[in-house]
Amino acid sequence: GLGVRQTGQVAAYGIHFDRPNTNPTSFVLFWDRTSTTNFSANLLYDGSTVDPTIETFDLRGGNKVVAICGTRITGAAVPCSISNSADIIFRRPDPAANIRLNTGGGPCVQCAGIRASVRISSLGNVDYTVEVRDTGQISVSR
Repeated sequence: GLGVRQTGQVAAYGIHFDRPNTNPTSFVLFWDRTSTTNFSANLLYDGSTVDPTIETFDLRGGNKVVAICGTRITGAAVPCSISNSADIIFRRPDPAANIRLNTGGGPCVQCAGIRASVRISSLGNVDYTVEVRDTGQISVSR
């Protein structure tokens, strides 16, 4: 089961997918905080000097991230691109996901109501899409 312990600070953890044209074969699990002395979350990956890396996961067997995209619930799409990056952050104990997509012009403003999609391709040209909704639901489709 899930366990939550109350502390004076709210912990937030996230996954950062770098731009596929920069780093297509790994992603980072990190602890989200605003600075090395302020441990409240800013809901954005600020790099490993501010947001400590918990673990870096490597995609193996020729699998790689080929595109990152998003869709607002209102219908406006963030086009799939190899130059997008994504931060998907969960602030305990809330199960909702805080999603930030960076399209090169900075993170989207108020990403509430957005779904992030990360498309992963294998050597055999089989694509899988991992979709995360702001409700916290995660699904994988082919």
